[in-house]
Amino acid sequence: MNRNLLMLAVVVVLAAGLTLREMKNRAVRHEAATVVRQLGGHTGSLVPPFPFSGHEIRITFAGPGLSGEDLPRLRILQQLAARHHVGVLFRDTHLTDEDIARVCEMLPDCSVHSIVDGERQQ
Repeated sequence: MNRNLLMLAVVVVLAAGLTLREMKNRAVRHEAATVVRQLGGHTGSLVPPFPFSGHEIRITFAGPGLSGEDLPRLRILQQLAARHHVGVLFRDTHLTDEDIARVCEMLPDCSVHSIVDGERQQ
């Protein structure tokens, strides 16, 4: 009887831990998607999300809408990278090479790329 009770307690604790982790993950993903949308970017994924596991997230900023002053708001993406593979692409933006370098420093666990006039910069 005690053994069954112990096993049940372990299962309940594990389920609660996974549920809390998933709730935190959803909150961070929602906040990151909101920031990206407010800055004129798009989020997407080639692989559908699978509950309780990480997946790849692609974020694209295209056109001149993003400025260097907006970059600190992207720090939320680093929190996503703790659990997911996050790729950030800047396509034909008005960001300088220094701005892109700042993003790389802010987001060390994300893949950051820049494309200008069809040529990959980073």
